Amino acid sequence: MTLHICKITNENRNEIANLKVTGEQHKFIESTVLDCLVDADTKYKGDAASVGFYDGDMTIG
Repeated sequence: MTLHICKITNENRNEIANLKVTGEQHKFIESTVLDCLVDADTKYKGDAASVGFYDGDMTIG
């Protein structure tokens, strides 16, 4: 297992946005991953960095 964090870019945004939240994870996230990305883009306007979590080349979060 090789875990690492990468900034979300135009190249990996769709892959991150298409991740599904499991039933037990819903208590930690108020909406879909895509909604969270849109919120980060519109509310923080560059003041925050959205990141993705990877296990090797596989997107996991």
